[in-house]
Amino acid sequence: INTLLEKEQKNYSHQTVSFRWTSDGSSKYTLYIADNEEFENAYTFETTRTVRETGTGVLIPGKTYYWKVVGDVKGSTSKVDTFQTLDAPVRFITTTNIPNVRDLGGWQTEDGKTVKYGLIYRGGKSNTASANECSVYDKELFANTLGIETEIDLRTKNSDDGGQSRSVFGDGVLYYKTTLTQYSYIFPDFEQTEPYKRSYDSRSKNSIRAIFKALADEENYPIYIHCNVGADRTGTVAFLIN
Repeated sequence: INTLLEKEQKNYSHQTVSFRWTSDGSSKYTLYIADNEEFENAYTFETTRTVRETGTGVLIPGKTYYWKVVGDVKGSTSKVDTFQTLDAPVRFITTTNIPNVRDLGGWQTEDGKTVKYGLIYRGGKSNTASANECSVYDKELFANTLGIETEIDLRTKNSDDGGQSRSVFGDGVLYYKTTLTQYSYIFPDFEQTEPYKRSYDSRSKNSIRAIFKALADEENYPIYIHCNVGADRTGTVAFLIN
């Protein structure tokens, strides 16, 4: 983020939205946010206050959203209002413990089109260091809000994966362990002697084939691809996809 601000004067960080309404005596309110007037598949947030500031971290940049508030007393429904998110090529996803989560969509292609949002997400590990679990909020976010159907884990089994062998988002989410190293190690002719002796990782061919086989099946979407931090290995796959 700091580099983008310094070099391009652009901030692609999380967008925070503040909502306020007048009390009608309700003890609890539900805030609904949707990209359609019918509020189909709306995001919902509950609160006991009459203000909700949320870095929702799920809204698509450059899009118009509708919102309303419903209280717990009879007839408690606000009028519908709208707002528009800032147009930026990066859709960050706000989580509690899963690092560096972003939507792979939003980037301009050479023919002037835009990579679709909501299909592939990239980020860091979904499990804790010692257990095959994540926070309740993150599980709800990935399983229901983002609707993840497939998790692709780029880490090495029983090495740096925390022992993960299934998706933490739910039993119905497909889980693939496809070990991959980053950068030039995926190229057969790569060899480095200084300052480190490194060369082509022979596992790359089968791993890349497995990843793109999963990507070729429309029933697998939306997909979450990750390593530990969501930078090097995940970045390499994101580059190949785009």
